[in-house]
Amino acid sequence: MSTYNFLTDLGATSSSTSLSTALSNTALLNSYFGETFIPGDTLLIPEGHTFTVMGGIEGNNLVDCTIILNGKLSFSKIVKEWPRYENGHNHAGQVKECISFDSPTNFVLTSTLGGGSHDKLGVLDGNGNEWWWWPFFGYMKFEEDRPRLFRMDKGHNVLIKDILFQDSPYWTTKFSCMDGLEIAGSGITARRTDNDGHGLLDLSAFNTDGFDISGRNVHVHDCNCYAQDDCFTVKDSCTGVSENMLFENNNASGMAMVIGSIGGSTVRVS
Repeated sequence: MSTYNFLTDLGATSSSTSLSTALSNTALLNSYFGETFIPGDTLLIPEGHTFTVMGGIEGNNLVDCTIILNGKLSFSKIVKEWPRYENGHNHAGQVKECISFDSPTNFVLTSTLGGGSHDKLGVLDGNGNEWWWWPFFGYMKFEEDRPRLFRMDKGHNVLIKDILFQDSPYWTTKFSCMDGLEIAGSGITARRTDNDGHGLLDLSAFNTDGFDISGRNVHVHDCNCYAQDDCFTVKDSCTGVSENMLFENNNASGMAMVIGSIGGSTVRVS
């Protein structure tokens, strides 16, 4: 088992927002998840550094994987260069998600900065303003062809702790068909202004859902969500049933907290 520092071991570049930096840092992450990683390894995104990355960060079938996000991953503002799924994919032609993981087992995404009680969280920054664009005109321009900030499918025994998901271009998270998921001490924010309400300008950051989850054996607690759509949402699972879920001690400011918003399915929530 090894710990890889994204800056010093993998050779990432911080404090640059150029397209070449974003592409290079993304290639390093995809190489790590696709080639370097072995079960039990840890990836450290070091404190005090902001790394610009491009969408399309992906990891498949990772086992015993830990990511310690003490710095910030900031997704590129150069949306015209955003990667798209190739022909033949289920989403052919659409933009890729910011970061996605398929079928991980014993997966941890966390920070060691002290957590929300110390106002210190690791940050995934989607720079959504570049996709929201001019109020309401942004939706007309991109519609729903915008990337989610964090997507995970068919995860087993997953922990997300002390992470801030900031300014997603579209839905902030999508956890699908999970079996064993804990989200603790984490936050979501999607803001155009510093207003704590939801005026028309704020609402133009449309479809920035918070925690969208389906599956079973889920515990979401001590989290905060300020979004311009649903905050905590239970969806139907690929098995047809979402069940054994507990949501507690969470704060939400948005349009709704929703259970079973998709017809023709079964949801059982504690």
